[in-house]
Amino acid sequence: HNANIHYLARRSISEVCTQRDIIVLPEIYTQKNPGNCSCVIFNQGPYLSFRDWGIKVRIKHPYKQPNIKAIVTASYDTLQYIKLFKLAIPVFRIRLGIDERIFKFPANSKKIAKICYVRKKNYKDIEQVFQLLLLRRDHNFIDKYELKAINNISELSVARNLLESKIFLNFTVQEGFSLPVAEAMACGCVV
Repeated sequence: HNANIHYLARRSISEVCTQRDIIVLPEIYTQKNPGNCSCVIFNQGPYLSFRDWGIKVRIKHPYKQPNIKAIVTASYDTLQYIKLFKLAIPVFRIRLGIDERIFKFPANSKKIAKICYVRKKNYKDIEQVFQLLLLRRDHNFIDKYELKAINNISELSVARNLLESKIFLNFTVQEGFSLPVAEAMACGCVV
């Protein structure tokens, strides 16, 4: 893309937004809707759509604000869930793809004793699983495995790690589609 990108730091969206701009918000920021800017919601975690909203009735529901122009999602599951919202705005589904040039398990690949995982979600669950494995190290092979978090690295580094890894542990929940899982499977990992 060639869109202008603004890093807001401590400024509000309304300070940098013009009427020509379209702000793309993830589903978890919908209730922080900047009312004077046109918005598109990119909803990848449908079951987080109302996280921390409480149970009170809202007269002006954030999803029904006139500045929200559309919702975009990447999975059939999320599309079906969003249809339950009964909104008057369009909902579009895009299809995610995997770059087969880099996420493709070669026939001659040598897997090593490595377990990859994405650390940014559900860290408490990650701790539980790894501590359980460490506690039971006399009954498994955890000490022989390198544990590798694959977030905050380039796409090529993710692919290289997955191609080497025997196992990918997925700790995400409440997602419509998990691209890291599909990439790990394409690289021949047990997920």
